[in-house]
Amino acid sequence: MFLLEVSNGVLMQIFTFFHLLFLRNFVYDKSLIHLVSLSMSLMLEFVLASCPVSLLYRWIAVVNKERKGEERTKNCMAFPIPDRVKRLWDEWNLRAAVLISLFFQVVLICCATSRKRTGNMIVTATIWLFYLLADWFAAFAVGLISNGQSNNCPEKFAVNQDLAAFWAPFLLLHLGGPDNITAFSLEDNELWIRHLLGLIIQLAAVAYVFSQSLRNVFEVPTILLIFAGTIKYAERTRALYLACLGNIKDSMLPPPDAGPNYAQLMEEYTSKEAAQVPVEIEIVKEHERGTQTSANPEEENLSPEDISDIDIVQNGYEFFTTFRGLIVDHMFSLHERSKSRKFFFQRSAFDAFRVMEVELNFIYDTLYTKMAVVHSKKVREKLSCSKRWSNTIWQCNLINFCMNQRWRWLDIAAETVGIKDVLDEMYYKEDIVIPEDLKDFIFNELKVKATKAKTTNVAKEIYSARGDWALLDYTSHYPYPTISSSVGDEVEFDESLLLWHIATELCYCMSPDDGNSNRNYCKLISDYMLYLLVMRPNLMSAVAGIGQIRFRDTCEEAKKFFSRWKSELIIRTPGLGICRKLITCCIAQNGLPGRESSSVNRKRNACEMLDKVNALVKAIEVKGDRSKSVLFDACRLAKDLKKLNDNKRWEIMSKVWVELLSYAASHCRANAHAQQLSKGGELITFVWILMAHFGLGEQFRIEAGHARAKLIVGK
Repeated sequence: MFLLEVSNGVLMQIFTFFHLLFLRNFVYDKSLIHLVSLSMSLMLEFVLASCPVSLLYRWIAVVNKERKGEERTKNCMAFPIPDRVKRLWDEWNLRAAVLISLFFQVVLICCATSRKRTGNMIVTATIWLFYLLADWFAAFAVGLISNGQSNNCPEKFAVNQDLAAFWAPFLLLHLGGPDNITAFSLEDNELWIRHLLGLIIQLAAVAYVFSQSLRNVFEVPTILLIFAGTIKYAERTRALYLACLGNIKDSMLPPPDAGPNYAQLMEEYTSKEAAQVPVEIEIVKEHERGTQTSANPEEENLSPEDISDIDIVQNGYEFFTTFRGLIVDHMFSLHERSKSRKFFFQRSAFDAFRVMEVELNFIYDTLYTKMAVVHSKKVREKLSCSKRWSNTIWQCNLINFCMNQRWRWLDIAAETVGIKDVLDEMYYKEDIVIPEDLKDFIFNELKVKATKAKTTNVAKEIYSARGDWALLDYTSHYPYPTISSSVGDEVEFDESLLLWHIATELCYCMSPDDGNSNRNYCKLISDYMLYLLVMRPNLMSAVAGIGQIRFRDTCEEAKKFFSRWKSELIIRTPGLGICRKLITCCIAQNGLPGRESSSVNRKRNACEMLDKVNALVKAIEVKGDRSKSVLFDACRLAKDLKKLNDNKRWEIMSKVWVELLSYAASHCRANAHAQQLSKGGELITFVWILMAHFGLGEQFRIEAGHARAKLIVGK
């Protein structure tokens, strides 16, 4: 009891000291924090003064006893792992890890290249998952092996330890990865230093395992496999380093060139002038601004020539070595421009696309595989002509997007989880095989533009056109201001794209299918461009502007309009018509026969209702500029387009769409195009590289080479 009283006194002295300390601080600094500290000190002092310390100790003991009882109860309620399961894990954890790692390697070897031939999200996500888990399981297995190499293991496991030490180099081979995939995305290449560090750590772990199992029966093959695994892992690290965009850009730089010997030239000039010898310096430039850039002025008139599969691969590789600098914004000489133009002017659209497929395939292999490390030049030139991209074009339609809505609760749940964009792609996009005649049309349109780009200045104007260049030949005959003001510098690119997409849909749904090929081209390119704007914002970020905001506002206004029209239609329909309408809607939503025709009719009716709106005045003059919707401005554009005869209308619209497509292709970021190569490829990437081959772009120097100086000595 005496000890308790002494303890009570000591505690009282301690709290008195803190009380005086807080009081002193409060006198000099009357802040709220010190006031609270003082109050807490006084409260604790009062509690300790009024309660014996023995009672306080007894309360603390009771609290600790209750806490220990709760922990014991939790341990009793926890589900114990059976000893049989523990033994099974101890016996099979290493075997399972090695087998699973081997399984992932086999899957990647067989399926990794399929991601460049399809844009399917499930395939891409599966390869991504296996790509990540393959490294993780291999590293996990190496850790299990090194952990099992302890000196206190029973003798009955000695043989298993020797075998486990033999497995460790195989896991180094797994960490090296298959040759057909080293990086899943461009960002993985920039992490080559991390892989180098991983190589050092894993090699040290394998060396430790080997040192703990010396003089085993697998000693010699283990040493050989360690060398093989190290080389395999180093190949992957080297491939990642070579695929870095910065390294690719450095490899494209020409050797350092100091130019003409200025000091020697001026020394000779000064000496001649001092000797009173008539002398002058004549400068000869290789290229002047605005001069002809074609090596052969008649190259546009050359007839197409057929080439074999071997020539396709060889020419594709040759252009790859020259134009791979496109992905790092490298500048090319006019000689390279002239050579490329001459080649593609002599090719048909079919052969040109095949050459570009090979070229882009080599770019894909450089960025995402070990091709630059494990293949020699001769092997690369002899690769076969297999399928290299998806050859599909994705479609997304604004009217369908607004009319076919999901359940509200599903949208809320998807937005909460963060997968709304994934659901939108699953619901509102579809892919179709690119028709060969569409490739021919795009190729010929760009070829016609390239024939006009005889100088770099004209090429720059064509390259920067956003539909206005295509209308130059028609505005004098069809003076409709709404059409001319919907393209060019007067409107932003995303606004122009949405205007022409809605107008194209209205004209397409309300005109008969008379077999006009331009009509189909407009529809395909229009839906494809909207897909890029809405579902590939990373690819279109350089030209999209506020495209996402404008698209959402337009969709919201369209939904509001369609909901009002739908309610009015149901009210006006007699009883039998209502039943027929409900049956049709049920058929359309459940995917039964008749869905396609029903959806087409619904879309046509929706377009007719939009067309009936009296859109004589611009929407911004009626409702202001708070909303960025372009729905009814597009209706005004469609009304003017329908004033043209069918053939001329679709001809103009198809040319405008090709120009919008080419503008987007040439102004998108180069690394965004490179990223699409691992996702099945995109048509816009082919348009981008085709424009470069035709010399339409800013990748070419206006003046090539350096000036040559001559000393002209007079008599």
